[in-house]
Amino acid sequence: MSQLALLGGPKTKHKPFPAWPQYDENERRALNEVLESRLWWRTEGTKTLEFEQAFARYHGAKHGIAVTNGTAALEVVMAALKIGPGDEVIVPDSTFVATASAVLFAGAMPVMVDVLSETDCIDPDLVESAITPRTKAIIAVHLGGILLTLIVCTKFLRGIVFR
Repeated sequence: MSQLALLGGPKTKHKPFPAWPQYDENERRALNEVLESRLWWRTEGTKTLEFEQAFARYHGAKHGIAVTNGTAALEVVMAALKIGPGDEVIVPDSTFVATASAVLFAGAMPVMVDVLSETDCIDPDLVESAITPRTKAIIAVHLGGILLTLIVCTKFLRGIVFR
């Protein structure tokens, strides 16, 4: 590609994005059931609780907590792990802003680590050198189904020395 489309070069995307949100009759029926019940709030409704319980069972967990989005999920994780001021959390430097902002929201410091160009996942060799006594977590961001960062996180969480 010699010139960006923005600057007059050829477009690389020719098909439109799919319509969003994606849904079928199952979602329409479930949504109508909640709407018609007039129990829209989580506290008085039952659907969120049913989902949380089914999700926990599926994963063999004692509990499941539904949240509004991935940002809220990261913030809940920071609180659950008691991550706060003085702590460091390793994050990839190429990720959605919420990965680092959830750490900041908890009062901790995100430590940016470069990603591998082949996978766009955090570079395990650089993670090792970023770990300090204040490191409390590594946020694994998986792109395109690549799970390279799980190996790093598992070794860190078990206290296994790298290499």
